[in-house]
Amino acid sequence: MGLDNQQERLAFLAGLIEGEGTITIQRSNKRKNGKHNILPIVQIANSNAELIEFAVKTLRETGASPYVYWKKQSEKTRAPSATIHLGGYNRVGSFLKVITPYLISKRRQAEIVLSMCERRCNQPKNTPYADEDLQAVDLIRQLNTKPGTRLRESPETIRSA
Repeated sequence: MGLDNQQERLAFLAGLIEGEGTITIQRSNKRKNGKHNILPIVQIANSNAELIEFAVKTLRETGASPYVYWKKQSEKTRAPSATIHLGGYNRVGSFLKVITPYLISKRRQAEIVLSMCERRCNQPKNTPYADEDLQAVDLIRQLNTKPGTRLRESPETIRSA
């Protein structure tokens, strides 16, 4: 790709996240001890190998250590696709500090997740989740949900709102 400087590469990567990615907080089901596990995640999915290679290289330039999962071509999909996964408070927090200034439509999600990462990284490892953490999970879910995609929402419900 013809992106010569780091700012151009970061801006392009931000565009990939805006269009092909997600910034979220994953909340697991309750474990045996009755507690949830909450994990910040940044993901990008695409089927273009050159684009995936570019994104991984740019992520690594920021100090991030992404995982790449390739899905093979199947009868349902036309081409193999990949998901770049970056998870964990330190990894996601460090990356969001770098990429957030380049984001537009997902900047709010980035700010919420970054704030949570900074808060959690400054606490002992097994510190219970605060109400603020649980509220961040719910807010991210609302921001990442497209209108009309929830089971309880019908077009009539949306129109009347």
